[in-house]
Amino acid sequence: VERGGEADGGEEEKANGDAENEEAGDGTKKGGLTIAGNKRLRKKSVLDVSQSTVHTAAVLPSGPSEKVLSWATRQQSGLKELDEVLRKKFEERPVWNTRHIEAFIPKEYRSSKPKALACHAFLFKNGPFARTWVRYGFDPRIDPECRKYQVIEFRIKAPYLNVKIPETFNGVKLDRERAAYTLCSLPVHCNNIYQLCDIEVPGVQEMLARAGPEDLAEVAPGSVCPTEKEGFFTLVFYKEILGVMKAHFAKMLKEVVGDHEAQDVVDRKDSDWRKQMQGERSREKKKRRKKNVDFAPFNNESP
Repeated sequence: VERGGEADGGEEEKANGDAENEEAGDGTKKGGLTIAGNKRLRKKSVLDVSQSTVHTAAVLPSGPSEKVLSWATRQQSGLKELDEVLRKKFEERPVWNTRHIEAFIPKEYRSSKPKALACHAFLFKNGPFARTWVRYGFDPRIDPECRKYQVIEFRIKAPYLNVKIPETFNGVKLDRERAAYTLCSLPVHCNNIYQLCDIEVPGVQEMLARAGPEDLAEVAPGSVCPTEKEGFFTLVFYKEILGVMKAHFAKMLKEVVGDHEAQDVVDRKDSDWRKQMQGERSREKKKRRKKNVDFAPFNNESP
């Protein structure tokens, strides 16, 4: 299960640009995090969090750069509505998936979105919060309650793009735009990154609510977040969530387009994920018993 891969569509790719080849505006790296970009103002807010430093006690930016603030001042009158929308949304919730943000930004402001976002938040490039915008002054890596904001990458086979999806099914319009951040219907893209708290798949939110100590990753000494990819959860638990999502997607696709059209997209094993995970969970338990791990690093309340 990968959480740092590329997701097609949206402005996040534009915001990232060639950030990997850029360093901070002054050419330095701060606290193990490379703040990318000096050619485009929007890159100032992009954090290149490498796998080796994502969970260290690095200092995250406390606010936008001077250039971003200067841009915001010049655009103040024209982007007042957009600024107010973003301000309210980041007060409501500190971490947002890029595609979810697109859903509540007025279309006339889409071109200004990366710079406007940089006034309120920074972008995690990879790790358990990959492709999410995080409000300045907030660090989701240090609080286990923030595990609900983590992301999971959901990939669909390329032949899916050739499948003709109708606009309606059983008299109901398929909300494919909303599916881009909830999986409530059939998504448009093959590569999708979902925040756990946004997934509208039967059973997923219940799994998150009843996650026990065996589902939570142990914290290594000196780490901020337990694991570099799965964050506060174990890999086995992430795979179980992904299994539920795949089975739900396979069921939806077959219902909408039929078994024949779906056969090149859906794996047979997707509907039989429970049997696959029994062995992995058993091996994980044996591994932990061997290490004599204490299963109580975090409060086991619902996220």
